[in-house]
Amino acid sequence: VLDKHGIPIFPGRKYYIFPVSHDDTYGGGLRLAKTGDSKCEVTALQDDNIVIDNIPVKFSIPGISPGIIFTGTPIEIEFTKKPSCVESSKWLIFVDDVIQKACVGIGGTTNY
Repeated sequence: VLDKHGIPIFPGRKYYIFPVSHDDTYGGGLRLAKTGDSKCEVTALQDDNIVIDNIPVKFSIPGISPGIIFTGTPIEIEFTKKPSCVESSKWLIFVDDVIQKACVGIGGTTNY
């Protein structure tokens, strides 16, 4: 897996995730937000207007610290910052009962 400059992505380093169509004019990035009836900002959203507030992520390979991330490698993704209302910034998939869609969020099952 390569970054936009063609350099391999390594576990533990900070990366910013932007849409494929990202350029310096339009911005775009990830942010955390409250969705549905959540009381805490635990849902990861892509926002076309974010330039400054984009939150970096880091990748890890469970059970392995060094190495290059290849396509198909099981990885964990986590934000490098998190709100105080959650214990973990690792990504997880959940179904939002209000909008009836699968979403990416952080925290634990008690946050959803």
